[in-house]
Amino acid sequence: MAAGISRLLSLLVLLSSIPGEVAWECRRTSVCSCQWDDGSIIDLEPIGLQNATPRFQDLPGPDNYYYSYNPCYNFIESADCKYVSACQRSHLGIGAKFFNLGVHSSAKFLLEDNDLILQYEGNGTDLQIRTTRIKLVCSKSDTRLIVDGEEPMKVYNFVLESPDCCPDASMFSIAKIIGSILCICALVAAVVYLVCGAFYMKFVVKETGADVIPNKVLGRTAWIGERWSVLCHQSMQVPTIVQNI
Repeated sequence: MAAGISRLLSLLVLLSSIPGEVAWECRRTSVCSCQWDDGSIIDLEPIGLQNATPRFQDLPGPDNYYYSYNPCYNFIESADCKYVSACQRSHLGIGAKFFNLGVHSSAKFLLEDNDLILQYEGNGTDLQIRTTRIKLVCSKSDTRLIVDGEEPMKVYNFVLESPDCCPDASMFSIAKIIGSILCICALVAAVVYLVCGAFYMKFVVKETGADVIPNKVLGRTAWIGERWSVLCHQSMQVPTIVQNI
């Protein structure tokens, strides 16, 4: 019994040494999809058009420019915006200038302050590198693109709200349930260890006072319990986009 208790304590100490912060990441699986650490997937393919025209075309921005964007598939808007993911237009009508704001091959999924960002880069005919950043927001309403404009210079910000920005809710729920069960089991194991260990020390080994605490680890056990509680809490802290499903 003593050997079993010792192994249990060693396991709890190992678990408590896991870093408190859980690093979430959505790994790119294509130019318009990524997979979260829990296995759920975000796929923007249903949004994009496949006829070389943008799903969102010439949307006015706060900077008096017009913007076009098409997830997943290239589009053509002018000689200066060919086979791109995003494009900027100086004005509507004849004589407008167009700027390449990004190509799909450069797509990156970034997690910043619990926001999932889809980022592109493009190199226009003026040899200026421009960056497009699209914040993906899980929404049950109709798909829409919000133009936030250029900030800082050569960085263009958008918000894409869509049901297609939502991860697979069922898979995430299963992961949360399993994580909760594991946390509860670990805490129950710690309580059983303390109670059974104290009983063993008092009535079998005949210890008294503080010596009935198994291996005299009251302080360590309390620390393990606190650490594991924090770990369980933080393991449930997930990016905002996942929480909104």
